[in-house]
Amino acid sequence: MSVAKGNGQKRRRVAREPGAEVAEVRAFQSAVVADFAKMAADRGGRFIAVEGIDATRNASVAAQLAELLCRRGLEVILSGEPGGAPGADAITRLLTGSKGWQWSPVTQMLLHAAQRVDHLQRTVVPALNEGVWVVSAGYIGQSIATLGFGHGLGRDAIWRLHQQTTGGVMPDLTVVLMEDVDAPVGMTGGEPATADFTERVLHGFAMLADDPDVGAVPVFPDADPRMTAERITVLLAPFLT
Repeated sequence: MSVAKGNGQKRRRVAREPGAEVAEVRAFQSAVVADFAKMAADRGGRFIAVEGIDATRNASVAAQLAELLCRRGLEVILSGEPGGAPGADAITRLLTGSKGWQWSPVTQMLLHAAQRVDHLQRTVVPALNEGVWVVSAGYIGQSIATLGFGHGLGRDAIWRLHQQTTGGVMPDLTVVLMEDVDAPVGMTGGEPATADFTERVLHGFAMLADDPDVGAVPVFPDADPRMTAERITVLLAPFLT
């Protein structure tokens, strides 16, 4: 069997031992996970995630929090998911901009995991290693709530994939904004958010506080995102002294 090359020549495909490709993938995965684990342990900065069903509010609170931290003399990067790096942004455009596609929940889960790896590799981990703080509007919690609870994939499926792709890297602090909203959730891959779906997602976010791996701190937001951010800085006191 021959395969055409770009210059018009032909080369013969080399037969490979069964399972060789799988072994290569596993070796690559182990290296990636080990790198993430080491980089996370060596972090000099702090990683903060603001979770919640209202993506607009999350972003507003995260922006105010980043500003407050900057005023304390810290160097801070404001980020957010889905997105947060060029590759992650490209994946996000697939998720949110392909109106003609109806991504299955499993496909969404894989795409979100892929963008999260790029976000960590390109933005979060390099910043932490330089002693820079990162405030992200959204992280693994939104996948657990929206895909695990909302779409019924289950919390464990989301968490296992997170461990396999990132080694389970988690923020130093995760806060979840507790609220009831009727607006559609922004992570549904273009699908309409029904009342039942929204209720399941809200329950998923509420459960983040009881999740031993996430350990989110529930915060009931004020109308003014600045006031909410100021309350979060109180939670950050151990890292600010």
